[in-house]
Amino acid sequence: MVPRALSLLLVVSSLCAAAEASGRIQGQVTGPGGEGLPGVRVSAGAAEALTDEEGSFSLEIPAGTYELTFSLGAETVAQAGVEVREGETARVDRPVEWLLNVAESITVTSASRRRERIVEAPAAVTVVTGEEAARQSSHGQVPKLLELAPGVELTQSGLYDFNFNLRGFNTSLNRRVLVLIDGRDPSLPFLGSQEWSAFSFPLYDVESVELVRGPASALYGSDAFNGVLNLVTRSSREGEGGTAQLTFGELSTRRLDARYSRPLGGGWYAKLVGGIQESEDFARSRVGGAEYEGLPLEAIPLPRDTIDVSFGGLRLDKELGQDSALLTLEGGTASSQGSTFLTNIGRVQATDVRRPWVRMNLNTRHWNLLAARSDRDADGLVSLGTGGDLYLDSYRANAELQGNAGLWQGKGRLVGGASFTEIDVDSADPRGVQTLMHRPERERRQGLFGQVDSDLGDRLKAVAALRWDKSSLREGHFSPKAALVWAVRPGHTLRLSYNEAFQSPNFGELFTRIQVARPLDLSALEQALAPALGGTSLGLGNVPFLALGNDDLDVEEVRSYELGYSAVAGRNLFLTVDVYRSEVEGFVSTLLPQLGTSLGRLNPDFGPYQAPRTLPPQVAALVISTLASVLPPELFALLSNDLDGSPIFATLSFVNVGRVDTQGMDVALQWSPARGWSAGLSWSHLDFEVREEAAENPILPNAADDRVHLSLSYVGERFDSALGLRWADGFFWRGGIFQGRVPSYQVVDWSANFQVSDRWSVGLSVANLLDEEHIEIFGGDFLGRRALGHLTFSW
Repeated sequence: MVPRALSLLLVVSSLCAAAEASGRIQGQVTGPGGEGLPGVRVSAGAAEALTDEEGSFSLEIPAGTYELTFSLGAETVAQAGVEVREGETARVDRPVEWLLNVAESITVTSASRRRERIVEAPAAVTVVTGEEAARQSSHGQVPKLLELAPGVELTQSGLYDFNFNLRGFNTSLNRRVLVLIDGRDPSLPFLGSQEWSAFSFPLYDVESVELVRGPASALYGSDAFNGVLNLVTRSSREGEGGTAQLTFGELSTRRLDARYSRPLGGGWYAKLVGGIQESEDFARSRVGGAEYEGLPLEAIPLPRDTIDVSFGGLRLDKELGQDSALLTLEGGTASSQGSTFLTNIGRVQATDVRRPWVRMNLNTRHWNLLAARSDRDADGLVSLGTGGDLYLDSYRANAELQGNAGLWQGKGRLVGGASFTEIDVDSADPRGVQTLMHRPERERRQGLFGQVDSDLGDRLKAVAALRWDKSSLREGHFSPKAALVWAVRPGHTLRLSYNEAFQSPNFGELFTRIQVARPLDLSALEQALAPALGGTSLGLGNVPFLALGNDDLDVEEVRSYELGYSAVAGRNLFLTVDVYRSEVEGFVSTLLPQLGTSLGRLNPDFGPYQAPRTLPPQVAALVISTLASVLPPELFALLSNDLDGSPIFATLSFVNVGRVDTQGMDVALQWSPARGWSAGLSWSHLDFEVREEAAENPILPNAADDRVHLSLSYVGERFDSALGLRWADGFFWRGGIFQGRVPSYQVVDWSANFQVSDRWSVGLSVANLLDEEHIEIFGGDFLGRRALGHLTFSW
């Protein structure tokens, strides 16, 4: 694989070298109010660039005299006579009087791993700006930033137990949407899901949030199955000074978090963030009784009644020369105690979790080098169903090099790169005994990716991408992508795309080894056989009943066709319609009986029991015949050998099963009727047809057929307010031991902020304003109102 990686990088390098220019044009495009205008296409000769969020641009170009063209949507202006000298930078600042729809200037990077206008992106993308995140910062829950976005299936159990999904087939501890924080993957290696309580930044430190809807493995690899959630935090150079926010309210919530940044000199900048919180949870004990019918009772009460969260981080940024190169060095840690989350085999409370991490990033105009490591030290996990203590320490280290270049005289663009990831998981307790697996496990992943897009005319763009991924646990996998983006007329864009994606089995599905019932004592039988054993031990004293992972599992796969339409109407309306059809196969089942089903023996690694090999054949036959005569047939059939040869009852395991066709639609309308006002409406519909399933594992999307999101907001100079409503149709949830119907529900949220002075502001945020007690997952906690007030001081 190394030769392939080097080949790709050499191609990218040569193309980038060809793009090197002997001069530069830099400047800023500003709108009628003097504010920077993002998304403006600036071109001179074959060079082309988009302005960033501040309206700034930079072009590398051979020496000469040029006419600069500035265009956005239907608006175009030109400026002639711009002289570029070798080794020098020409400055061009251009004010324009364009009256634009806000959607025309939104730019995104996640759809193509490079900056482009949202209406030209080859995927459906939703954006939350840093200003929007700051206005919602008091609740401190990252998934709620996108709860009103089209297509989002956000389901909640405890205070921080969220399942964030798109396009159906949700599960407890969902991992079908890849989450990145500044390029770093913070997911739990054992489960693949997110630990939302352990994110180490306040929400007002968010620069932008981008959600790519639809399969995205062609650029992001495994687990970008239904989409990508890309969070970018603010650099040390932004927002010089400090912000501290005190939050208090229902569920006995008390939180204090802060951010401070300043220049250090010599091109260095520093940012420090930190926070601490204490709150009650929605979770309640299920010992002796449960909140509603159909819930299994638990063995022990909640070990903790409160959730305690703390975090801190330091970031250093260094500007490198005039090529806008930036070196970032940062690290941080988060601690979480008391968060309860739902799994397929019951609820688990994390009583002691620590999440240290580090990141290095070097970004230049044509290259981006990222290296990061995220650790998780969980010395306190308690299974509420069994009362057992669990331990789970892990880390994920990754490195990625990405390059970009222009092609064909500015008519094409190339993005490509290579990545490497190492994941390590260990479930040993302080005595060295494994609590969730047989032994520590490690995985190494490599990936190569590339995307080319080309202008086929003034209004048509073609996109093609391909990624190859290989893991030490599975064979190589290709993920292709193709798209056409057609500007039907100014402000109206039609997009047709095809994507393939895959989701790797997590470590829990591959390597789980956990007791599901009390061991069976067969020592009396061993004593009866002792005269024939000659001192050989059979280990029948306490034979465990185990749920076992299956390392023969293959990846889940999806092939998706999508048609998207976006329309900018005047200055007030923005409409998007996305219709998709997908073919999904190879679902990894929940834990199923190892035997006694139409699927046969699920895990071939745990076959019929074999007596110790040191025994003579006739003695071994005697042992097996004796066990068969003593144990009930259905129990003897489950008797097997663990990896070390000891006897076990292999009761449950996983298997790939099923094929489903899905189709759906997301429709969203954003309306700005007057200055400062905005109203939104979205409707999402999901339908599916099962082509193949097993009777023991009937496949359900675990999502509502229809969802409706409404929003109304006002943002003024000193006051802002937002009202949102989420409505979900009732649906049946099936996830492990939790099976039942989730009734239809509607949730109203409201927030408001008032700027008292230049330094002080106050606000109120209310989740579930009408206090409509409801569940969003069967097996989950009843959710009620949570009203929070906050006081913010800036300096």
